[in-house]
Amino acid sequence: MSTQLILNLLIDLTSEGFTSHTQYGRFAPFVTPSPGASPLLTSKAWILNQPVNGQNSYSFYSSAHQGSDHTTPSVSVSSGTQVCIRVGPVGGSWPANYSPNNGPLFGWDPDGDPQQDHALMISAVFGRHPVNENRTQTWASPFMAPANPSVIGNVITEVFLVSDFDSNGSCTMVLGTPQNVSSGNNVVDRYLFNVGAVIMMNVPGQPGIPATSWYSCGHDPDMDVTM
Repeated sequence: MSTQLILNLLIDLTSEGFTSHTQYGRFAPFVTPSPGASPLLTSKAWILNQPVNGQNSYSFYSSAHQGSDHTTPSVSVSSGTQVCIRVGPVGGSWPANYSPNNGPLFGWDPDGDPQQDHALMISAVFGRHPVNENRTQTWASPFMAPANPSVIGNVITEVFLVSDFDSNGSCTMVLGTPQNVSSGNNVVDRYLFNVGAVIMMNVPGQPGIPATSWYSCGHDPDMDVTM
């Protein structure tokens, strides 16, 4: 099992979280975790999964900042590291009576079916970082398109059904292993990208009558790739 570099993004649908950030299309902010806390419970954090004997083992990418969004991770193309985006709930579970639900998000299905049901869509959109004297970046993304590995994946999207959520109410999209798409070797390119998630939730309504609603959140991290 390969080492994974994971951007962990959490959605907060509690009354406090919805009022302060989810309502405005934001993932929960980074909050310095308590000693010994699971990295999977920290939002807007870069974490590593370095499996031991086939078992997942999670740690923060940076011990200095707990992998917060003040950190720009660096990945070598020779490392074989998989870069992933994980979206889940604050606290490791959705609030009481909230649960993901399958439904159509018209016009947004990556497979081209505007009425295809899904509960969560994760998208990563890459944009070129300004080139300066220390950069030789020639492409906006270091990843290849999942549907066509011969072209650059500037927009990578995956949809998930309720059955795809794990026991912590989360889903993980694998962007892939960074490829050497630069014009040189032994150089570092910085990639700027935006991550968005749209999730359909069963939400408490009138007693015994749940309603469904779409929620969306976004984040714009950076990542260095050593060619």
